[in-house]
Amino acid sequence: MSRLQILLPLLMLSLLLRRSFSSSSLPQPPRLRLILVRHGESQNNVLNLVSKQHYRENRFADPALTDLGERQAAATGEYLASPGCHPLLSGVTTVAVSPFLRTLQTSKPIVAALRGRSPSLPVELWPDIYEISGCYDGLPGSETSNPGLTGAEIAERFSYPPPASLPPSSGWYTHPGRESYAEGVSRIGAVADRLRLRAADLCAAGESETLCLVVHGDFIDVLLNQLLHMQKDPRKARFRTYNTSISAVDVFGDGMAACLFSNFHEHLKGEMCKREQLGVV
Repeated sequence: MSRLQILLPLLMLSLLLRRSFSSSSLPQPPRLRLILVRHGESQNNVLNLVSKQHYRENRFADPALTDLGERQAAATGEYLASPGCHPLLSGVTTVAVSPFLRTLQTSKPIVAALRGRSPSLPVELWPDIYEISGCYDGLPGSETSNPGLTGAEIAERFSYPPPASLPPSSGWYTHPGRESYAEGVSRIGAVADRLRLRAADLCAAGESETLCLVVHGDFIDVLLNQLLHMQKDPRKARFRTYNTSISAVDVFGDGMAACLFSNFHEHLKGEMCKREQLGVV
């Protein structure tokens, strides 16, 4: 018997099994699916390409997206709303956004594209899902707190209603000075706990939700480590993510989680996918 005669039945069986397990008719357990989108290229990302020192001396407290970052965000929205979107990334039911300018700008075309298919898609501003270190001015050792955009500015520019905890005339960043890494990990740990409770409530009701969070690189790294119950060394990223890459994890009622994707970025083409710089923080 030839090698082809041996392999052909195995290949056919593999295709049949793949079709069977990918069938949408299979029952799906209740869960909270988190789709984590990192923001597009920002002004600070570009500064960091020159050198760490250049970034420290010229950084913006609340940087905007670059033109490239805007295109990356638009491409991400188009992908998530397209019929060709991977089934595990489709069907977003809620969007939550970090209050930094770069995440707000990244979310805008994503929300517009998703609302093209689901006009009533809710969007929530979450003031506690910002990047580690927070919003601050100044050089290392002399940092001062920067309040960031106010609730009224966010509502006017992006039409996202600010939460009750953010008065219209106040900036969202209330931490005194620069947030330490340990403080950031503790804050993100509280976010992870809240998401586990959300998953538990959903599963108790026999329901599922797909929540898209538009956030930041270090935030995604720490959150995934927290949700997956992985011990993490400070400052050593385990989940490096590119600008507007997509990571996804399912959280279940018992607190367990399953990582579906990490750093998916096949929706970025050509200039939008400069691999030599997409991983910068």
